[in-house]
Amino acid sequence: MTTASVFFEFTRSKNIQRTCSISAVGSLLLTLYSLYCPSANAESLDNLMAIVQIEQSRSYGDINRLQRTLNAAPLARVELASGSSPSELIKNIYGFGSSDSKEAYQLIENRVLDLNGAKSPTHLRAGKIIVPDLPTLTSKIGDHSHEPAIIVGNSSRTVEIQTSGSLKSPYSKIVNISHPITDSLVYTRVELYPANEATAIIEEAEKNGARLPFGVESGIQLSDDSGACAESSATVLSQEDRNTISKALMAPADNTERYVLVLDTGWPTLEYEKRSLKIMREIFDKVSRGIRLPNKAIAEKNEISPEFIPPSHSHACMINRSLREFTDLDKNERIKLVFLPLKPGQNVARDLFREIIELDQIILALGGDLFVKSPSPYQILSAKEFADKALNQIPALKNPWEAGDDVVRIYEPLISGLIRILDTYTRIYPEHGESKVDARFWLSLSWNFTKFVATPALPSSDSYMVFAAAGNDGRDFVAARRLFASEATVGWRVFAVMNSDSKGGGLTCKSALYKDLWTEDVLTNIGSFPGDLENGLSQPCPGVGGGTSFSTPRLAWLAAASDTALRAKNLNWQKTISLRLLKSRNRVDGDPYAAPVQVSKLFAPQ
Repeated sequence: MTTASVFFEFTRSKNIQRTCSISAVGSLLLTLYSLYCPSANAESLDNLMAIVQIEQSRSYGDINRLQRTLNAAPLARVELASGSSPSELIKNIYGFGSSDSKEAYQLIENRVLDLNGAKSPTHLRAGKIIVPDLPTLTSKIGDHSHEPAIIVGNSSRTVEIQTSGSLKSPYSKIVNISHPITDSLVYTRVELYPANEATAIIEEAEKNGARLPFGVESGIQLSDDSGACAESSATVLSQEDRNTISKALMAPADNTERYVLVLDTGWPTLEYEKRSLKIMREIFDKVSRGIRLPNKAIAEKNEISPEFIPPSHSHACMINRSLREFTDLDKNERIKLVFLPLKPGQNVARDLFREIIELDQIILALGGDLFVKSPSPYQILSAKEFADKALNQIPALKNPWEAGDDVVRIYEPLISGLIRILDTYTRIYPEHGESKVDARFWLSLSWNFTKFVATPALPSSDSYMVFAAAGNDGRDFVAARRLFASEATVGWRVFAVMNSDSKGGGLTCKSALYKDLWTEDVLTNIGSFPGDLENGLSQPCPGVGGGTSFSTPRLAWLAAASDTALRAKNLNWQKTISLRLLKSRNRVDGDPYAAPVQVSKLFAPQ
């Protein structure tokens, strides 16, 4: 099957030069979407990287473990010399033959033949062939009741092995461990790969029933850096709207915690840095206690620095400005507004990333044993090593957000991993040693994915909704399969937000749209809201007309605010909120693609 893919080729330049080219890729592994090609500064999205964690066994005496190892093993390219047999190759690379273990030998041989499309050993042609990337194996079985104790890393991508003379195994090269690999029959590899190679390893393992922990970079785009943190913002609410919202927020408080999380270029102010880190500290600590994580088992270094470093890209500041008119109405802070960075650069950002990665890896490792068993020392060690590798080698986690860059690479598990942590937070009950939490999260994403190899996916959970910007290119964002906005047509978890004029309600500033918006019997969890950022009549977008970057957090906040007065029941609360938003939309004469949400309707009992 052939997938048509669009690649971006970016050239960093003060003149902002950019080339878009289209290629056909004959593989499902490279599913890259190009969403649009506007003028913007750009970080290179070439060579996206990934971290993959693989458990392996060196024992051919334990057939079951050897089979699992083969199912998930990365692949190496070797040279099969003319006249050499597969048995000679296997003996020289893996250190045993059919006479040592017929069953183990057959497993290896069948895997080699399958990888190279050979029906039998006689059909395996000389030359470059593919084999499982394993070290020399041993007949020892040992005690496998314990988990692996050694974390290894192989610095090479493709291993070239000759079949004549002195042969070397893939692990004859330097391995990043303090003990020889022979010290353990079972070990874990945590390695850096190009994203396309990592995806191949992951898909091959999944095909064979193995699940591998991994994390991969993706490219995103947001609006231009065109504003300062201290500037004021346009007002888009009428006095009647303000009164309606204020009244709703003064309603008797319930026990539900409501959070609006803005995942963007960073903390806009020192106040929001302090507030956001305090909230995340409380969530992380409760989750750690709920899953019985030993005290201080993972990093907790996100302390506030006395010297505030503003975000190098002011997008988060612009979002903060767009929300001031709204948050000023919430006198009792019924809605907790949290800003979180997607790239390093500000104080403690990398400490925050480490804690998200480590805690998420532990949650994933526990799987069905979450809340049942305490994390093992090995699971904690693996999470630490995984985070170390990611933070030290993944460019998106190493390189700060450069000023003016509107296209950047991010480490996507910061999003999905954060969601899994938030989901765990809402699933804690008294039997887990903690009080029950009733919490809801509205995630505001004022950007779109522009390039990825592993398709970004939102975890299944009843704890959150995503409000995703539709974009500012005038295109049909559903037809373009723009993530995550296009998912608004396949469920209630995502609500896509377009940008509408604050006066007439029609779409403005080249807001992206959906042509089937008002088609009957078509799920369209989509609406529009004013994204005005400037009051001046001569200001270009994102000035007067603003952009979806600012209409999105406004509508996410309004949805949370409406829930304080018109509380949706826990069961299917995302659907209830979505239907309330959809019923609050108006049609606009002369603009069939606009769907402005009216505050008066949103807060009215339905």
